[in-house]
Formats: sequence, structure tokens, C-alpha cells
Amino acid sequence: VEYCKAKARRDRSREEVQLLCEELRRMMEYSLWKAEWWLTRRVGEEGMVSLGGNAEAGVMGGVTTELAEGLNSYALQQTSYMHDRHQHLDETWTPLIEHAQKVLTRAADIRTLRFELTNEERNESETLRAEENV
Repeated sequence: VEYCKAKARRDRSREEVQLLCEELRRMMEYSLWKAEWWLTRRVGEEGMVSLGGNAEAGVMGGVTTELAEGLNSYALQQTSYMHDRHQHLDETWTPLIEHAQKVLTRAADIRTLRFELTNEERNESETLRAEENV
């Protein structure tokens, strides 16, 4: 009976690690997809509004040059943000995912991973601990 319980716990742990790795992979893929999606949101792209139009004449869908510039700027800003997010996720989590895969496959060359918290992460952690103690 104890063997069955231990095996069930091990299997649940393995599944949890697999799900975590998949979730992290999907987060990175989503960031890239969303960056590309934002590029298609620029003025003049297929399916998006275009320059021009005359509201007085009843022509809808056109935007002024100033508005188009603002919309395009926002789309490019979001594209940059999503690319940066992907890069951060990749740099932060890829080593952990690779390590988890080695653990799951019981590879012989498993090394200890060391992660250093940034000052911002340390401060956030301390704040959370202080709030829990209140």
C-alpha cells in the first residue's frame, strides 16, 4: 500500500513538472505570436483602417495622419514589449525547463541550478512576507 501511495505521489509530481514546462513554453510562444499580431494592427494593414476618409461625406474607416501615427506607434510599442517579454521569459525559464527535462528523463549529467534574485524581486519577496506576518 505504501509503495502505491509513493508511486502515485511521484507520478503526480512528474505530471506537475511536465505541465509547468508546457505552460512556460506556451507563454513564450504566445509572446512571439502576440508581437506578430500587433504588427498586423498597424494602419493600412489588411483588415485595418486606412488613411483618408471624409466623415462629412459619409466615408467611414479613414483616419487622419496624426491618429495613424499614434496607432502605429502604439502597435510598434506593444510589439517591442512582447518581444522583450519573450526574451526575458526565454532567458529566465529555458535553463529551468532544460533542467526539468533532464530530471524527468533521469539524465546522468544533472547539475544544481542556482538563481539569483534581482533587487526588485528581493524587495517584492520581503514585502509579501511582511504582509503575511501582519
